[in-house]
Amino acid sequence: ARIETTAINESEIAHNSAAFDAAASGNASSATSLTYAHTCTGSNLAIGVGVTWGHSAARTVDNVSYAANNLTSRAGAALQSISVRSVIWGATTANTGANNVVITLSSTTNSIIGGSISATDVDQTTPFNTGASATGTASTSSTLDPAADSDDLIMDTIRCGELADTPVVGADQTSR
Repeated sequence: ARIETTAINESEIAHNSAAFDAAASGNASSATSLTYAHTCTGSNLAIGVGVTWGHSAARTVDNVSYAANNLTSRAGAALQSISVRSVIWGATTANTGANNVVITLSSTTNSIIGGSISATDVDQTTPFNTGASATGTASTSSTLDPAADSDDLIMDTIRCGELADTPVVGADQTSR
């Protein structure tokens, strides 16, 4: 099982007999970091963490960790005209139970949002496929169609710059 990546972000987490395990999220204002709990169960686990924030050219994600273990950047996208950014980080994990997801930015942002999913029975050798990313505006919307097998789990992370923007969830997708 693998995870795939996008920003919009997409990350393919799971492959073959992998299954959705859990989801969690958190947010903060005027912060350089965000911490929230995510509970993993099962075995052969992988976790994907999507991060979105208002950004400047100089602001980046310095680190994302789960249960004090560092994750790896999988995909990212920025739309400079409306100052938003979205990235996905991920890793395999052996940690079960409630553990903290900690996201650290390079400088203070007005808004940071984190969302995570975990999957069980994930291929521990190649848990993630290559990530993908895309950006768009109201006049040039963005879609992403990653190369994935029919049994892969795909993680999307999206940040809309305007409150009126509402992503459309496809019939074969689940919004968590």
